[in-house]
Amino acid sequence: METNHLIKGHQGDVIFAQIESLPEGAIRTENKPLAVGSGGHAHAVTGDVERYELDDRVFFEIKRAAALQHVDAAALTPKTYKSEALLPEKDHHPHILPAGVYEFWIQKQYNPYKKAMEAVQD
Repeated sequence: METNHLIKGHQGDVIFAQIESLPEGAIRTENKPLAVGSGGHAHAVTGDVERYELDDRVFFEIKRAAALQHVDAAALTPKTYKSEALLPEKDHHPHILPAGVYEFWIQKQYNPYKKAMEAVQD
């Protein structure tokens, strides 16, 4: 019996999982950081990728190989978003992601004082 091993992982407060296919209705959008921290560091997917969104969900279709990188946000330009080169890392090592479709989201935690879920800050 063959088992399908999907990739799952996280980089700081960004969580990702490989999925079978893009959900119906996902719309292609411009690539931009998944999260930007207060220190000017950003989590971003770079390489031969296309970004899609559906409601509050974010997906990437990776054509060849790509990297989830944690870098200085100022280093992200139209050229570096398309490059497969690794940029100087900040607090987290890059994740090299093979071709496929991935969903990304920000980890959330419950704030009992506000009685609400909030995004975890890196």
